[in-house]
Amino acid sequence: MNATLFLIVAVAAAPSFAQSFHFEAGECVDAAGHLGLNVGVRGVCGDLRGQDLDGVDLESADLRGARFDGAHLKGAKLKGANLTGARFDHADLTGAVLTGAKLDGAMLTSARLVGAHLEHASLVGAVLEGADVRSACLHRAAFVNADLRNAQFSRCRALLEGARWTHAVVGAETLPFDAKELASLELDVRGAELSFVSP
Repeated sequence: MNATLFLIVAVAAAPSFAQSFHFEAGECVDAAGHLGLNVGVRGVCGDLRGQDLDGVDLESADLRGARFDGAHLKGAKLKGANLTGARFDHADLTGAVLTGAKLDGAMLTSARLVGAHLEHASLVGAVLEGADVRSACLHRAAFVNADLRNAQFSRCRALLEGARWTHAVVGAETLPFDAKELASLELDVRGAELSFVSP
């Protein structure tokens, strides 16, 4: 009788395990290779779209592949978090702390990052097209291969000092500095290839 009960419980628990999605090769997949997200999970491949997460503490959390599209993350604490491949399209990250966060390959299209802390953050290959990063601290942030077309910046040297823009795609009309200012901003542009594109 006990053995039968055990088998029933094991079979009942199996489907829930099968629905667990993990981040692999830039996508959220389950054991069978199907694409999907972990609903409501504040972790890898979590589906947190449109949620109110103002002030949430996710410092050093593993959030690879998580979806935050349209979410409210004002003042969120994401220092040192791994946000590789995460999506923040149209999310509000006003004043969020992303110091040292890993945002490689992240999508931040039209995201609001006003006053956010991105010091030492890695945004390699990230897409910030149309993002509002005015008054954000970008000290030593890495925008290598990033897409920053139509992004809005503050023209403030202190906020931009030490940021790396190697191979970044930046709209000339929204660039936070012009060619004459480039040297005085002391950005790391040795060997850089900034692509200035028309709107």
